[in-house]
Amino acid sequence: MAHQTYAGMDQRYYYYTHLDPRTSSTTTTLTGTSTTTRHSRSSTRKPTPPPPPPPLNRDLSTRNVCAVFLGLAWTTGLAAVGGGLYILHAHRWTERPPLVFRLPEVVKQLAPLALNLWLTLLMDAVGYVHATSLKWALARDGRLAFNSNLRLFTAARSSVPNAWYANVAMLVAMVVAYASSSLLLVNAYDERDHRDGDDRLIDFERLRKMWSVEEAAIGVSGTSAVCLGAALLVQAFIATCALAFTRSPTWSSSPFDAVIACEEIAAEGIKHQPNRCLLGVCDAAHASVAVRPRSRQRASWSAHKEVRRVVWLLWALAAVTLVGAVPVELVARRNGEPGVELGGELGAFGDAGAVLLKTLVFAALQAGVTLGLHCAELLVNLTRDELAWRRAASRHGYHLESYDAVWAAIASWQAFVLFLAKPAIHWVFGLAVTVEYSWVDKLATHDRY
Repeated sequence: MAHQTYAGMDQRYYYYTHLDPRTSSTTTTLTGTSTTTRHSRSSTRKPTPPPPPPPLNRDLSTRNVCAVFLGLAWTTGLAAVGGGLYILHAHRWTERPPLVFRLPEVVKQLAPLALNLWLTLLMDAVGYVHATSLKWALARDGRLAFNSNLRLFTAARSSVPNAWYANVAMLVAMVVAYASSSLLLVNAYDERDHRDGDDRLIDFERLRKMWSVEEAAIGVSGTSAVCLGAALLVQAFIATCALAFTRSPTWSSSPFDAVIACEEIAAEGIKHQPNRCLLGVCDAAHASVAVRPRSRQRASWSAHKEVRRVVWLLWALAAVTLVGAVPVELVARRNGEPGVELGGELGAFGDAGAVLLKTLVFAALQAGVTLGLHCAELLVNLTRDELAWRRAASRHGYHLESYDAVWAAIASWQAFVLFLAKPAIHWVFGLAVTVEYSWVDKLATHDRY
């Protein structure tokens, strides 16, 4: 019979193996500076019990930060719904014209990027609350296999906020939120479109006019604002339910804190698997046999089946985007236009109904991008967990007491790059796929005369 316990206290990690108390015992203590081994033969003394686990780091500061941004998500959602309804009511429930602001061209182009950045910040905080709730719901169900999971594609039986229907609502709301943000700020008027001459030359006069408020204006779509606010409120409501009704022993994203907390909350605790100390997660299907340590650890591609699906999905999205850009560019050049126009007028649905229908179509097109970026979070989180295990095996060990999930996300270059990539990719998608409104030309003509 073998027994194995991992714990960390004062930067120490203990590995204890008890073969037979009547014949032999082996105790190995790993510290940050040395490794000592004591052997005893033919001893009847009971082996020294392993040290107790360190105190659990509940990381309540991360919970408080998430609660603040959850409140901001409620505020932003209510403000968007209220502002959108006011715009629609003020214009007799039509979109001709919406609320228009005159802004410099540069500000007009960067305003959607700033909006997407704010939405990403809110939805990442809301998503962390939802992911933490999922992790401990899976632990109570006895189904927690990894510290990081695809939260929108993994359901828990013991948690209503993490049920399959809640995940579907969360996913649809996230897609609609990003799609609405791309349609919220409308290119209402661009004076450059009505000037004679070649605008392809970049000169000092054109650079000056890029900062002129007389050159361009931006409109706020009331229907898109209502859709954006409703999508944020749905996500905030589900996350609030997860925060209120799911007991989370720790808000830390560290895998070591998860191991310690599982002893407290898991349905069956953490059970020792005999004769598998050198068999990793990727060897789960192998028999319990003695093996030699590997000179090189296998990648997460072999250990986590969802990693393979995510990687294939991301490459497929990139390939579809590149292949789709070729015919669009060819048709645009043949027609002498900057792009390709699809569809027509939707006047039969009314102004607000037409914008709502366009939002749904735009959301369907953007769904693949949103899903791909959401799935990419799994790769980043698995990389973070793997780095934590490698630090624990290093000379200096792993500091459990000073871990903070917010700072860990900021300090991780992979997480930081993904955080910046989300709003940037959605912004570029909004520039590549746009929705035209029939009142734009009428508004531009009215302003000129």
